[in-house]
Amino acid sequence: MSLLEKKPNLGIIIALFFFLVLIPHITIAQLSPEDSLITEKFELKNYQYVKGTMDYRFFTPEVTSPTEKYPLVLTLHGAGDDKTNWAQIRKQPLAYVWARDSNQQKHPCFIVSPRKKFSGRWVNRHWKFGSYSLDSTPISEGLKSVMEILDFVVKNYPIDTNRIYLTGLSMGGFGTWDLAMRYPDKFAAIGAMAGSADPTKAMLLKDLPIWTTHGTADKAIPVKGSRDIVYALEDIGKKTLYTHCNRSKDCTGLSDSAIVKGLDTATLIYSEYDKAGHVAAWRDEGKGYDNPLFVGWMFKQQRNKLTGVKAKRLLKRKASFPFVKNGKLLFYGMDKKSTNYYGVNGKIFVNEIEINR
Repeated sequence: MSLLEKKPNLGIIIALFFFLVLIPHITIAQLSPEDSLITEKFELKNYQYVKGTMDYRFFTPEVTSPTEKYPLVLTLHGAGDDKTNWAQIRKQPLAYVWARDSNQQKHPCFIVSPRKKFSGRWVNRHWKFGSYSLDSTPISEGLKSVMEILDFVVKNYPIDTNRIYLTGLSMGGFGTWDLAMRYPDKFAAIGAMAGSADPTKAMLLKDLPIWTTHGTADKAIPVKGSRDIVYALEDIGKKTLYTHCNRSKDCTGLSDSAIVKGLDTATLIYSEYDKAGHVAAWRDEGKGYDNPLFVGWMFKQQRNKLTGVKAKRLLKRKASFPFVKNGKLLFYGMDKKSTNYYGVNGKIFVNEIEINR
């Protein structure tokens, strides 16, 4: 058989695809001397679970009080950022940005950055398809381990459980949406960069503050994945702020002052950047983790603080209402008169009016 007649080697084709298509979109951030020193403060730890071990980097705030509890930021890295036990905190800014002195002085916090060092993804679905079905996608072993690590840290360190924040990029963006949907009562807010989710499960995130970003020119993960979940959340009544490209594909964008004003009331912020590629959505100047508004917004969120819903008056009523028991929402629905019933943090609201049962 001549060289021209030989069948192509599938392994070589896959390798070429990875290096020629994916690698250009998942580039390495250039660490500044300051950020390089910051990463040295992340201690390497190892968590033993049923099926193996998981490395994670752990940052402890320098100044802590024995009488106080502190926020925690949980980060999920992207594909290719797990090759060494440093990569998940050095290749991209998703971890070290929270540890910068400028942020620690205002918002001292713990940071947990797990490293996925096994086969598979945080969410075992192919990226090119964007949205996926949560029901037909079991939680990955990686995300199970992440939640075990989180529970361990919360148990052994002074963590404020009302201020646990979750963020991830690319493959970690998928993981961020996935964990938020599986554990909607666990996090105070999430930041999902260039990921995707299951839009049919939007109701699970109705009361969770979210900031998500994506680029319209993303060739690694289609922007449609973010649009699907954002539009689904807006359709169920989540107050949405489009900072750049809006739902009508108008990419004029808002002024900085309009964005700042909108952050006070929105519970979903979507930053879709026109002509931006995959990495740009979280790392270019003023975008994603380089946006100082994002960091400040995140730390303002609290799990037991009702966001975006203001009780106008208190009513007494004997009829049966939806309710929350042990912190879990047990009912949500509408009656024939389109009365909107739901429960949040032990309180009942009917058409955004708090009801005293």
